[in-house]
Amino acid sequence: MPRKLSGVQRQVLGLYASFIRAAKTKPIDEQAQWIETIRQGFREGGSVKRNNFKKIEWLLRQGKKKLEQFENTSMKRIVPGQKSGS
Repeated sequence: MPRKLSGVQRQVLGLYASFIRAAKTKPIDEQAQWIETIRQGFREGGSVKRNNFKKIEWLLRQGKKKLEQFENTSMKRIVPGQKSGS
């Protein structure tokens, strides 16, 4: 039986899914770079300890702001190494 996710874990997974959906709206030849940058950003955020709630909440807020920028249709390219979501 799968383990139940906490509310924060669901928020993080939902934010990740939103980033991936936003990446898929970008030009096809740029999508792989977008997705890799998103994955890298979430991996870096994954090193935060589970009980560091302030940091996790801060990362979620920053991720939501970044997602708004990513969803901007005029933003077509991403610079490698640019931080994403969390």
